[in-house]
Amino acid sequence: MSSMGAVKSYSASLSQTLQESTRILMQDVQRGADRLDRKKAAISQAGLERVQQSNQTSANISAHQGKIDTYA
Repeated sequence: MSSMGAVKSYSASLSQTLQESTRILMQDVQRGADRLDRKKAAISQAGLERVQQSNQTSANISAHQGKIDTYA
């Protein structure tokens, strides 16, 4: 019977170790996903700012072009 108890103890220990390893792995995966989300948000924000700046520059050029045409 002691070998049966040892097997049960080993099985319980192995199960606990696997659960802990899975928990740690999932935390690592979540941290990686969070880091990726932050990077994607930063890239999107930078792209949006560039588009807005380009639109503003185009609007300024158009406004100045209108003034030039008026005086010419």
